[in-house]
Amino acid sequence: MIDFFSDVQNLGLSMLTALFAFTLWLLRTNRLDAHITVRWLFVELIAIALLAMWKWLPVFGYTSGLADRELILILVIGAFVFAAILILDILVLLSKQARQIKTLAQELALLRQRTDVVEDYRMSK
Repeated sequence: MIDFFSDVQNLGLSMLTALFAFTLWLLRTNRLDAHITVRWLFVELIAIALLAMWKWLPVFGYTSGLADRELILILVIGAFVFAAILILDILVLLSKQARQIKTLAQELALLRQRTDVVEDYRMSK
């Protein structure tokens, strides 16, 4: 059982480390905004630390008494909540940017209208 747990722990740590490196790569190639990258890196570091210290966490004693299905259900629900929080945070940022784009489009339309009026005035003279 301990060998299986350390194999799963090592696999999880390597997957999280790969995700951390991929996030940094996305930042370096300007595909991911720094604002979002900082949040993702922070969460990934917490996940790596929790997985590395799993044996010493108090929740380990609770989960060792659960059946396999219950443990998997708890992990799936936790992962869903975690993903939902990050997605909602990104949606808030996207909504803010959509409002800004709408305002900028309106301002651009007004500026074009003003320049057309000025141009028509100059042409009439």
